[in-house]
Amino acid sequence: MSASTRTRRAAAIVLALVTAAGPAVPLHAAELRPETARAFDAYARTLEERTRRELATGTGFLGLDFQDPSVAPATRSRIIAGEVPVSRMAERGHNAEEIDVPEGLINHWRGAIFVPGMTLDQVLTDLRSPQVRRHVQDDVLESRVLWRKGDESQLFL
Repeated sequence: MSASTRTRRAAAIVLALVTAAGPAVPLHAAELRPETARAFDAYARTLEERTRRELATGTGFLGLDFQDPSVAPATRSRIIAGEVPVSRMAERGHNAEEIDVPEGLINHWRGAIFVPGMTLDQVLTDLRSPQVRRHVQDDVLESRVLWRKGDESQLFL
């Protein structure tokens, strides 16, 4: 696998791991309505509660670790084979209903990638420095760190 392919796959996984939320129209033309913001906040709270419950089990760390046991082995095999499986996620409310977002759309995707020959420190260094010129991609017009606090950061792609 070429360095360019690995870089593109790494970028794809970073994007897949980030929950992207936005309205159904271009941001510059949108007006965020209070009911849309409330629905997004409810979605985010439900997602954070699920994540806390999963991590509290002590049985895994990656989203893949909490997949249905009947599909997890096949997904792991695909990842090891070099595929980048990505699936649409849909958080459900307390009564298992899909969370409706009036006048908005939430895009929530989960993916995984295996990058052989990379250490965790190398991956984290690359993620913390998105502006490094060696990561230039045709489909990424701009990237920068918006803020950093300890091990947390928010990136703009």
